[in-house]
Amino acid sequence: MRYRSVRGKSRPYLPRDCACRARYRHGHRNEPAHDARSCVLRQWRRVPLPRFQRYAERANAQDLITAIALAYEVNSRLVDSLDIAARGWDPPVFSLPAVALAAGKLMKLDPERLTHAVGLAINDHIPMAQTRIQTLSDWKGLAAAEAARNAVFAALLARGGVTGPAPIFEGRSGFFKQVSGPAHVDVETFGRRGVPFRIHQCSLKAYPAVIYTQTAIVAGIEVTKEVGSLDRIASIEIATTGRGFERTGSEPEKWSPQTRETADHSLPYITARAMVDGDITNESFAPQMYRDSRILAFMQKIKVSEDPILTAKVGGAVPTRVTAILLDGQRISREIDYAPGFAARPMNRDEIDRKFRGNVGKRWEKDRTDRILRTLWTLDRTDDLPSLLGELALPT
Repeated sequence: MRYRSVRGKSRPYLPRDCACRARYRHGHRNEPAHDARSCVLRQWRRVPLPRFQRYAERANAQDLITAIALAYEVNSRLVDSLDIAARGWDPPVFSLPAVALAAGKLMKLDPERLTHAVGLAINDHIPMAQTRIQTLSDWKGLAAAEAARNAVFAALLARGGVTGPAPIFEGRSGFFKQVSGPAHVDVETFGRRGVPFRIHQCSLKAYPAVIYTQTAIVAGIEVTKEVGSLDRIASIEIATTGRGFERTGSEPEKWSPQTRETADHSLPYITARAMVDGDITNESFAPQMYRDSRILAFMQKIKVSEDPILTAKVGGAVPTRVTAILLDGQRISREIDYAPGFAARPMNRDEIDRKFRGNVGKRWEKDRTDRILRTLWTLDRTDDLPSLLGELALPT
């Protein structure tokens, strides 16, 4: 089978192209997200694989939307049920069953082969959480794409008749025993006719940075507006959740980021940059930005800690409190529970369009962007998906 590749050429379908597309999108980090007590999942990484597999399988728009909803559902429900991060495993593990099922759905696999696809995807591909701690590397952006590639290949193998280890979750050496610990996943809560799908509770990140920093950006900007000159600030206290502290403010590397990946997971850097510039954009993570001596000096004023009260908040909140202590002893504080784009504070269509244009504006002509946006907003009525995919192909 053939499809349009990431380089805009027609050639045989390869799972690695799914990984290439997902990695390209990760470079801009304005992706959907789902936060739960266990970890943060970047749900957008589940979308590219069904999209490309869909073209190979000649599915229609309704099939594609169903596969996307399925991928989000499986990911989010597993995130809600299993705390794998506490045991040292990396969130893309949930991409494995989600993408295997989504791709298998597009291939019209029967339940038996879907089961084998999930077993094949999970058994040999469990990622470690070292990807997201200390100095972060390029692999942080590739890990989910690699998981998705493995999942698509597993679905292809299952379609070809290859069987997988079973039962993959409940087995004596299965996922519950080896990875997550004892758990109960209540499939009766999964979305279906009459039961809302989990995708409706996912968030769309307004800023190209890790989910735990989204509210810090808003709080930092608001504090700066009241403070006026940053020279008045003697020190800054940032209070975050337990997981936010662990992932973005507990390591010395976060105060002197050496890579883009470390910078976009650094609560002190992102807050400082937002306070200085009044925004966070893709350009905020250029090497000259996170190595700026003025920013590094300003970051030395910042202390990050966990506030158990913030950790205990529920309802999709990822709260942060930023407090500036001025030279005269005055304290100016802002606490934000929901940033723009969170499920409780959704962005409107114009804001989403603006975000999309901000990511592609330097690469595509305006007419092309306008055309793609019109198609995406009416995806359920689109009858020419191959043309849309061709429009999305990267230039050679």
